[in-house]
Amino acid sequence: MADEPQAQSPRDLLRRADVEWHEIATKALGPDAKLISVSRYLPDSRVYAADGRVAKIRRHPEGGLEFNDLSNEADLLREMGRDVTFDRMGNWEYSVQDEIVGSPFSAHLMEQQDTKHTFGQRVRVLRRVVSEIRRLHRNGISHGDLRADNVMLKGGDVALIDFDLARRTSPLRAAYRDWIGIGRSKGTPYPFWQLAIFTLVPRIRTLGLRLRNIFHPYTPHLEGTSSPDLLALDQAWKLARQSPANARGQGLAYYAMTYRGHHWRGERGWYARWDVISSAVDFTGKSVLELGCNMGLLSSFAMLNGATSAHGVDHDAVIVQAAELVAQGLESKATFEQVDLNGEDRWEDRLGGRDIVTALSVVHWLPDRQRVLDFLGTHDELIYEGHDTLEIETDRLRSLGFEQIDLIGSTERDRHILHARKAGVSNS
Repeated sequence: MADEPQAQSPRDLLRRADVEWHEIATKALGPDAKLISVSRYLPDSRVYAADGRVAKIRRHPEGGLEFNDLSNEADLLREMGRDVTFDRMGNWEYSVQDEIVGSPFSAHLMEQQDTKHTFGQRVRVLRRVVSEIRRLHRNGISHGDLRADNVMLKGGDVALIDFDLARRTSPLRAAYRDWIGIGRSKGTPYPFWQLAIFTLVPRIRTLGLRLRNIFHPYTPHLEGTSSPDLLALDQAWKLARQSPANARGQGLAYYAMTYRGHHWRGERGWYARWDVISSAVDFTGKSVLELGCNMGLLSSFAMLNGATSAHGVDHDAVIVQAAELVAQGLESKATFEQVDLNGEDRWEDRLGGRDIVTALSVVHWLPDRQRVLDFLGTHDELIYEGHDTLEIETDRLRSLGFEQIDLIGSTERDRHILHARKAGVSNS
């Protein structure tokens, strides 16, 4: 059946969704609830944190409720002695538990990641994971989802998270399910042997991810859809999966996003990134330039949140086309063009003079960093993500003339996101 005609603009739909998520997060954790992650795989699944507690929140489509995962997880964790609460309201469900602080193991496995673990470090992490699994099995618990995303690291400690596919069973059946993947009581178990191979042999991991993304391309079911916004977004994600500007060798878009109940998967959740930026930066009445725009989501969302203009540039022609389709689907009127920041063309003369310039994970990858840094220094307001320590990045921005530099958040790879302004520039 074709979709119903869209009654609200994308701007209104996104703002309404923001309000709804905020209301549920506030009910779960109070007014200080802060979005910390968005699922790359599941539609409308987020995690908020406040005062050392986290809330896992899911919204299910009307008429298609498939509850139980979070409630089963809460029951199991309570049996394990953890303080967990669970509640359900309409098509929403959420559980609240103590926060496990750390970084996911997956953040240290990417080839392009500065904090990529050595072979020896990966072996040591796997040994600790084995100890955690054995402890669970002695208590008759199978985790069932032993992916690198679900292994949290803090110093020398390892903790398993996300028990929504866990099951209470006999120690023997738990061992079969977790070590080799036998036992499909719900979903397909992700066993330890896959985690070990993908961790220790990165080429196999990359090949496995690419094959999975080829045969299961993470696209929503849009059969019979006539809505131009959804069709444009779907085409944008198809192009983004082809672009070398995204996750290397994975055939996966850079960002994941849910819109109008449809979910496009990617390497990282877009809404978590946008929440950090939009909470600290006021785009109202400002012109924006996005360097290394990738899918152009920042430019489009800036336009939907009051910017007078937004222009994104990237060196890859395919990803620029994807960004244009995103802007078309979201009706944002953001514009894009292909630009080589290391080229001889005097792009600085054409692109300068905006109120806000953004450079998220851009400078680090450029052979001539100083050229782009000097360009950033000609602006009064900057949103910047760097790869070096906070002290080095802060000193770097101060050398460009920025006086007020605020750390507004960190990425899933523990990189700093900074909001820098020159004297006399307010955030309003």
